[in-house]
Amino acid sequence: MNLTYGSETPGTPAVPVYQLQSHNVKELLDNALRVLPLSHPYYNTQQQAKAEINALWELRKRMPVDLLISESFRLIDKYFFFSNIGPHIQLVIHHGSFPWDFYRHSERKIFICTREEPNLPRGPEDMVASVVHEAVHAYLILFATPASLKAEDLGQNPHALPFRVLYQTLTNMICRWVPDPTGFTVICDLDGDEIEAESHHLSSYPGTDIAG
Repeated sequence: MNLTYGSETPGTPAVPVYQLQSHNVKELLDNALRVLPLSHPYYNTQQQAKAEINALWELRKRMPVDLLISESFRLIDKYFFFSNIGPHIQLVIHHGSFPWDFYRHSERKIFICTREEPNLPRGPEDMVASVVHEAVHAYLILFATPASLKAEDLGQNPHALPFRVLYQTLTNMICRWVPDPTGFTVICDLDGDEIEAESHHLSSYPGTDIAG
């Protein structure tokens, strides 16, 4: 995999800088999982990430919705993808209802809507979960080669196994970090069976996990 490395601060460990459409999906996925803050010294293990995400979570019901969505994306990109996604995409916040949120690669835009129906605002937890979901899509599609996406079935099925492994890992980690994940999302185990976050002990998810 063609990776270059950089560092935001002199003296800190180098972080990966991904090249557009240059990576094998399996290598890209492996690299993303290996550099998660739990195991990478750049962010002092998980402590800084956990503190910032918790601070956002505590304010989620009081923050302006645009700020909630933009800050969620910034933190997810910073701590899970070392700010590789942000320079290449535009985050579009739609104050209306779409059938779904999505990443449109032809425009390099992530679309997040703020309402389920014209008169029904979405819960903040649901919007944060959508930011995580679409960031994973953008990460894989931006940096994997088209041939590798096709080989891993991500061309025809954007929610194929590589997507689910990474999304479920990030979701499980965030659910463990925040004090009350109720309403955050429905996650799945590796068999694709749904698990309601609020109905399970957060240390016993059967899905993909990173210890700690």
